[in-house]
Amino acid sequence: MWTTVLAYVLDFIGFITFAAGGLAFMWLLFEEVTGPGRVPLRSYAVVATMISGSLSMIGIAQGLRLGPCEALSFSVPLGHESRL
Repeated sequence: MWTTVLAYVLDFIGFITFAAGGLAFMWLLFEEVTGPGRVPLRSYAVVATMISGSLSMIGIAQGLRLGPCEALSFSVPLGHESRL
């Protein structure tokens, strides 16, 4: 139960971080088009790190959400279902 709650919290935070990274990337593109100079490459690296971190957070959340179900289905030997 607590892993499911943790998974949904991580999903929510991951989606918020992904959306913020997408908005930051759009802001950098608009700044480069309309601004007087070039945007430093370091700014793009921060945005890429933000987006990849959010995707890994979402993946960890999915693993937490699906993990207990997989552990229970493989821990019971065949023919011994009555011991549960």
